[in-house]
Amino acid sequence: MNLYFPEPYEDEILYSTIARYHYYVGNNNTKYTIRELFGTEAIIPTIELTSNLKKFCKYIGNSIYNLDYFINKHTNLPFYAPFLKLDNRVNIREMMINSDGKGIYAKIGITAGGICTKRGLYYCPQCVIEDVKNVGEAYFHRIHQVPGVLVCPTHSCLIKQYKITRNNIGRINFIKLNLRYIDNNIHYMDNTIISNYLVKIANSAKYILNSDLNKFNQLSITKKYKTILNEKG
Repeated sequence: MNLYFPEPYEDEILYSTIARYHYYVGNNNTKYTIRELFGTEAIIPTIELTSNLKKFCKYIGNSIYNLDYFINKHTNLPFYAPFLKLDNRVNIREMMINSDGKGIYAKIGITAGGICTKRGLYYCPQCVIEDVKNVGEAYFHRIHQVPGVLVCPTHSCLIKQYKITRNNIGRINFIKLNLRYIDNNIHYMDNTIISNYLVKIANSAKYILNSDLNKFNQLSITKKYKTILNEKG
């Protein structure tokens, strides 16, 4: 099947692109959108790690986009992958491609209520302004959804949680970024030292997210840490 699907923007999380599709086609029920894109209604939308991607690619029928493109450019798996055991990484990727994704976060090691776990969607007010100017609308960036990222690596300002959450409208819904609910006030961390650390963390996360780090895994990184610790006595 070939159907209209909007072109993902730079650094757009796939969840956001699907939310724009849902808005553009005017479906009154999210289940209609899920069925159109995945061929089934038995999908619960996830923000960071979209699943059932093989059917998704089949239904949108666009030869420009493929599984590697969506996973590497528009999900947050590249952020987690270098720190996973190799077999676990393969299994998680397989779950994103062929399953409904149930248990995928637990397999990564993300638990509900964890210290760095983000609830809802996040945006940078300066990115919103620039996106509207450059592409005509705002969208959710994947870097802003990464756990532990509290500032925008591009603008160094604090990112903000979007007012509309799935607690408000239910889990089986897609939330599109609407300028009506944006707080345009730009804030920075008062403490310069902490701010500098947060910017470093955000830039490090951005580097991991956008680099080819397939040669790294939990075992190789552990060996590197042990080597450095031994060198330091």
